[in-house]
Amino acid sequence: MALVAGNKTAEGGILDAVYLAPFAAGDLTGTFQRQWPVPVRKWKASGATVQGRLIVAGGKDSFAPSKSVYSLLLDTLIWHREPDMGTARASLTLTPIRCEGDMGVLAAGGVYDRGGNRLDSCEVLILGADSWVPVSSLPQAVWGHAATSVDNCNKVYITGGKTTEGGSNRILCYNSNTKIWKPMADMIMSRAGHCMTNVGRHI
Repeated sequence: MALVAGNKTAEGGILDAVYLAPFAAGDLTGTFQRQWPVPVRKWKASGATVQGRLIVAGGKDSFAPSKSVYSLLLDTLIWHREPDMGTARASLTLTPIRCEGDMGVLAAGGVYDRGGNRLDSCEVLILGADSWVPVSSLPQAVWGHAATSVDNCNKVYITGGKTTEGGSNRILCYNSNTKIWKPMADMIMSRAGHCMTNVGRHI
């Protein structure tokens, strides 16, 4: 299935709707239907699906970045309020991650105020925990980047985004075992506001 949540309309309105389209294998004719509105209208948020739930974190509830986090349990289709992040973030990435055997999500980077000041900080929420835990910061503050999990969610790759120096072509890898960010080979060109996913052992 494919799922789309929140963001803005072309006219600038902030959305709370979640749209879901079922797709059979090899069939791309599914129709998106409105489902289960997010409790708070958000844009520039980030989302991740982990162990049967959709988690939506940060973003802008109105004009300022938010700490709020909500999860939709896909078996009951009920939204729940999760612990707030330690830092308000918009234009962040939220990625599934495995920490010492437990599944959670990694929130990385973003902006923390209306002025667009960038973040290098990162934090992790383990599913079922009552608070977020700070982890190693990014080497450089960034927003508008993209992220994906690999290696059974033990590693998170981040690409591109915008830093104080402009668009970035950097690739970084966070290893949940060593708990450090490691620079990887740069992309051919700078990118921001892009998307990224893993296909097998490729990203």
